[in-house]
Amino acid sequence: MRENALALADSFNQTSKQLSDLSGDLTDNISVKSTQMNTMVNTIASLNTEIRRIEGLGDTANDLRDQRDLLTDQLSEIVNIQVVENEQGYSITIGGTALVAGPAATPVTADILTAAAESGALTGGEVYGMIVSRDRYVKEYQQLDSLANTLANGELEVIVPAGSVLPGETEPLSEPRAVKVNGINGLHKLGYTLESPATTGRDFFTFWAGAAGITAASITTL
Repeated sequence: MRENALALADSFNQTSKQLSDLSGDLTDNISVKSTQMNTMVNTIASLNTEIRRIEGLGDTANDLRDQRDLLTDQLSEIVNIQVVENEQGYSITIGGTALVAGPAATPVTADILTAAAESGALTGGEVYGMIVSRDRYVKEYQQLDSLANTLANGELEVIVPAGSVLPGETEPLSEPRAVKVNGINGLHKLGYTLESPATTGRDFFTFWAGAAGITAASITTL
């Protein structure tokens, strides 16, 4: 039984680590994408200035326009954007917040993108998918912490069979009795050790040294 419980605890530990690593990887990728976006919006803003200068002299800037369109398309794959062309060039916004306004570019950070997703401004693109995966799906699976703690300490009712001797009592039960305990730990505390003299009150599930309590990452057995 102990070996099976230890295998269960190890599964909790490994799954928790994998989810934590996945959340960290998604956060890192969001930061990478924000850096890419900064390069793109700065380049688009510079192209706005150069295109306006060249066309103001009466020349064509088709190559620069093609370059700007390509960057704008790439940017639209990362986040949902709105693009308007005016006399200063492209004006690019996300949910009403300007990323590019003619020659000016707004710095983008991972925190800004996360806030945009929370406000409903960011609704599509690669970054949106990463944020939803991290903050919704991974977080839902990380409720393993609650499951692990409930397994160890959650309130439940058990039927103690007749003939058992409960802690604090000296006579065996003459008939089955319903007893409320706190999880597997509470059930384990009803039993006695094989030591001499026998003792009670020991937890079955505990947590790794240094942890604040039982979570999916820290649960283990005695």
